[in-house]
This record gives sequence, C-alpha cells and structure tokens, in this order.
Amino acid sequence: MLGSYLLNNIGNLYSHRRLANILGFRSDITTLRYLEETYLIFFLLCYSHKSGERVKLPKKIYIIDNGFILAKAVQFCQIRKN
Repeated sequence: MLGSYLLNNIGNLYSHRRLANILGFRSDITTLRYLEETYLIFFLLCYSHKSGERVKLPKKIYIIDNGFILAKAVQFCQIRKN
C-alpha cells in the first residue's frame, strides 16, 4: 500500500509523520527507512541556509527507477466518445 501510494505521488512534499498518518501506520520512520535502504526511494531535503531547518522541513520523495512508475502506478486513461 505504501509503495503504490508513493508511486502515485512522486515529487510531492511529505514528512514521515504525515505519510504514517495518511496510511494509518504506527511507526512513522521505520517503514520508509526500509524502502530507502533497499534503494527503492530516496528523499531530497528542501533548501535552507540553516541545517536545523532543513531537517525539520518536509522532504520530497522520489523513486530510484522511473520504470517502477510506468509499471506499477495507477494509469488514468481517457475514454473517447464518438
């Protein structure tokens, strides 16, 4: 469930706690760390001159391989009416 949610929301800003709340997880960090340690996702920090502020700000989540997006993301197609 987490994997498909991330695939369908690539590049959005999220905090660990917000993702845990959205998906109903008890642990906010552990699950995302597993995905990051297996090189499926990575996080980009928002820019700030202050290092403490960078840690507090939401992060952008990206998928390592864009092929995962094409293979597993929910695809919306238009139905043509003639």
